[in-house]
Amino acid sequence: MPYQLSADIERLVEDCIATGAYNSPDEVLRAALEALQQSDADLAKIQEAVDEWQAGDQGLPLNEAFQLIQEGRID
Repeated sequence: MPYQLSADIERLVEDCIATGAYNSPDEVLRAALEALQQSDADLAKIQEAVDEWQAGDQGLPLNEAFQLIQEGRID
């Protein structure tokens, strides 16, 4: 799927490659899209928690939540 990037986006991609962290524009775009997907998923989880709270769910006390995270039982 060929796509022409705008000059400012091309410059950002080139800057990322220049750091040595990426070897090609494909790697930069793949990393950016994966980060965007993760961000969208995180936002969806936050929105779900807010919706539950607004519906009356009190959730967990912070100390219990931190304990479960440390134990790897929730992320």
